[in-house]
Amino acid sequence: MTPERFDGDATDFRERFIWVIRNFAGRPTRYKVLEERFGISARKWQNVCNHVQQPSIEMVAAMATVYPFFLSWMVTGSGRTLIQLDPSDPDWFQTLLDTLENAPAAQTDVLNRYADRLTLDHGIETAEEATSATMSEKRIALEQGLGIEAEEPQKVRPKNHGNK
Repeated sequence: MTPERFDGDATDFRERFIWVIRNFAGRPTRYKVLEERFGISARKWQNVCNHVQQPSIEMVAAMATVYPFFLSWMVTGSGRTLIQLDPSDPDWFQTLLDTLENAPAAQTDVLNRYADRLTLDHGIETAEEATSATMSEKRIALEQGLGIEAEEPQKVRPKNHGNK
C-alpha cells in the first residue's frame, strides 16, 4: 500500500492522527484490523475517524509503535526531529550530542537545556541558583567535562517568569 500525501488541516491533531490510521490500516476492515492489533475497540477507532471523539493516549501510543517516525508530527504538527531517544538508556545524552556533532548551535542549546540535570553523571556540581543556562562558567565546565571544545562565553539573560 503506497502512503497518500497528507492534504488535511495540519493544525488539527485529529486530522493528522486519522492520516496515520489510514496509512496503516487499509479499507474496508480498517477498524477491525486496529482492534485486533492493539486491543482497542473498533468502535473507538471509528469514532475518531468520524470526528466523534479525540484519539486517546493509548491510541497515540499504539500508532507510535507502528510509525515512530511520525510521532512528533502526529502530536505537535511538526516533524523536525533528528532522532528519537530513550532517556532510560544511560548513553542517551551522548547519543544526542553525537547526532548534533555537525550542528554546534543546536548542540550548545541542548547542553544549556539539559546541563544541570546531567551534572551528577559527569561530576560537575551545580546549585539551583547557579545553572549552566545562566552562568557561562558552568556551561564551559560541563562542555569540558563532556569533552566538547568550549566556545566563547555568551551572556544569557535569565528567563522572565511573568515578573516585570
